[in-house]
Amino acid sequence: MVKWVIDFKNKNIKGVNTMAEKVARKKWEKVPEFNFKDIIYEKRPGVAKITINRPEAYNAFTTYTQIELIKALQDAADDAAIGV
Repeated sequence: MVKWVIDFKNKNIKGVNTMAEKVARKKWEKVPEFNFKDIIYEKRPGVAKITINRPEAYNAFTTYTQIELIKALQDAADDAAIGV
């Protein structure tokens, strides 16, 4: 009985590692419709990523940064393929 549990766990671990490896191999792609100045907006299947890109200002928000964030968040919300 113990051997079966260990084998079962090993199979799960292998499955998780395989899935993580597949996800890690997928590259982030910038969203071409937007040419943002203060943020980087990228997608890959099922996921959108927004990065504040103002290192010279320690990523402080400006009004323009907030407008860009709203546009990117709205696009991600409207995209049925994005789950995260």
